This record gives sequence, structure tokens and C-alpha cells, in this order.
Amino acid sequence: MSKTTRKFKCDKYLPATKQQKYFFIVEGDSACGGLMDGLGRSEMGYFATRGVPLNAYDAKISKITENKELENLTKILNLRLGAESQNISYENIVLANDSDADGSHIAGLYIGFFSKFAG
Repeated sequence: MSKTTRKFKCDKYLPATKQQKYFFIVEGDSACGGLMDGLGRSEMGYFATRGVPLNAYDAKISKITENKELENLTKILNLRLGAESQNISYENIVLANDSDADGSHIAGLYIGFFSKFAG
């Protein structure tokens, strides 16, 4: 577990208890609970989100740091916004959202965030 992740506290973040292999970004608390019950926490961390995130692809770093949810994600994953290289705290990131139009929109916004700042 990285030093950043150990020191960081967030009500919506449930860290992996052993190895940080999979990080699930989950749409809502109830879906998070269901996944956690089925998959466990030894190698999997979970972050329950609320609503539609900020479109960070065209946003300035200052706007992203003002957004609580994206700021929490950057701290959990040890992202350094604007850095050339990253040392992300989890090996894999999984988007677990509803299979409707809103869920697809949310997934696309997270993909844009990660392609800009974690790629």
C-alpha cells in the first residue's frame, strides 16, 4: 500500500486489505456493497461515486482540484496531475456503472479523465 493511500481518509473509499491489484470506481453505495460482498477486499479497493463527474478532459488542473470527487480519486490513486509519468497505486482500474445511457456517459467522463491525466 502506498504512503499516500494509507494516510488518506475518505468515507467513500474502501482500500484493498492486502495487495492493490484492482480499483473499482462504482456508481453508488449499494452497487459498491454488492461487488464487495461478491469479490472481497484482499486485492480490490472500491470508491463509490455520486452522479455525473466533472468533464475533466478540457478542464484546467485548478478546476479539477476544486472538484471533491476527482480530488479524492487523484489522492487515492496517487495521481500527479500534469506530471509526465505516473506511479498509480493500483494495477488495474475498473469502471462499474449502470448499463444505461447515464452509466455510459459517466464511464466516458472517467475515461477522458484517465486518458488525460494517467496516460
